[in-house]
Amino acid sequence: MQRPTIDNTSAVFQAGTTIGTYLTSAIHEIDKRFEEGYARKHPKLVAECVRSQTLDFNGVALNAVLYEISDALGRIGDAVEKLQRED
Repeated sequence: MQRPTIDNTSAVFQAGTTIGTYLTSAIHEIDKRFEEGYARKHPKLVAECVRSQTLDFNGVALNAVLYEISDALGRIGDAVEKLQRED
C-alpha cells in the first residue's frame, strides 16, 4: 500500500464527494432490494448504510496499515537478529 499523496485541504474537499458516493450507493442498493422510493421514506436506514460504508472503508484502510507495520517490524527484527549474529 502506498502512502497517501493528498494534502489536507484536498482531503477536506474530497470528503464531500466521498459522502456523495456513499449516499448514492446506499440509496441505489436500498431501492433495489426493497422498492423504488423506499430510501426516501427511510432516511435513518440511508444514514446507517452510509455509516456502515464509512466504517467498512476505515476497517479496510486500518487493516492495510497494520499489515505494513507488521511487515516493517518483521524487517527490523530480522536486521536486529543479523546484527546480533555478527557480534
